[in-house]
Amino acid sequence: MDAKINEPMYFEIKIKYTKTFEDGRVKPVVEKLFTSAISFAEAEHRAYFYAGQLSLTDVELKSVRIVPYYDFIRTMPEADIFYIATLEVLILDENTGREKKSKKKVLVQAADRVKAEEQLQRVMGSTLLDWRLVGLAETDIVDYI
Repeated sequence: MDAKINEPMYFEIKIKYTKTFEDGRVKPVVEKLFTSAISFAEAEHRAYFYAGQLSLTDVELKSVRIVPYYDFIRTMPEADIFYIATLEVLILDENTGREKKSKKKVLVQAADRVKAEEQLQRVMGSTLLDWRLVGLAETDIVDYI
């Protein structure tokens, strides 16, 4: 990964807790969260802080891992669906002078697939990159913390 010291990285966090459903059932669940942090310790702290704010019970941190997203587009914070967009970007190889294709993953938070594509077009369209969308899939991430 090309991350520099003190430069935020993207983390995927899985927490397990006891959830009470609307019908009264109580069951352990595992949810996937997403955050931007400088270190694993900061990402863990955010997960526990999140759990505390929601008064979750029997919280267990299952995993914290760095995810290699190129960018995170969050123009609609109230939207609750996260999509992974796979982009094909043309990059000029400085050594050979030739163009080469590189795949980049971008996380997009949106209300639906159409809105995700619109946001991606608006944000990436304002860059100087030569890119095209090759895939868009819904994730199981439940929240950005």
